[in-house]
Amino acid sequence: MQSIRHPVAQDRRGGESLFDSWRGQGTVLVVDDEPAIRQVAQCMLECMGFDVLTAGDGPQGVQVLAKHAAEVRAVVLDQSMPGPSGQETLGQMLHVRPDLKVILASGYGRRAALDGSPEPAGYLAKPFDFDTLAAKLKTVLR
Repeated sequence: MQSIRHPVAQDRRGGESLFDSWRGQGTVLVVDDEPAIRQVAQCMLECMGFDVLTAGDGPQGVQVLAKHAAEVRAVVLDQSMPGPSGQETLGQMLHVRPDLKVILASGYGRRAALDGSPEPAGYLAKPFDFDTLAAKLKTVLR
């Protein structure tokens, strides 16, 4: 019997996908001002086994985190949003929960995303695929 893989989990390199071998648990918060990115990230994360919360901007993300601080294991945070930047939002989130694992996502390159303080737990280049997101979460949540 052939296994059916979710289309989001297709591995372009032809190798084994993390979809087949790794499962997450707990809650991940996705903060991005683009609805399509939030929706795709939510689908990927749910396929990995996570519960997902979403927010459309930094202030909403901090509010959702404050309400669910005990259950959120990690945050995928857009670096470039209108209003407070991802870097500013990162600082506010760490004020709510200093041990929080935040992955900063950026389409502008690693250097731009990581210029600033505080430093995120990880960096994710946009656009990202299922395996890249899964590998980053697996590393950050160890």
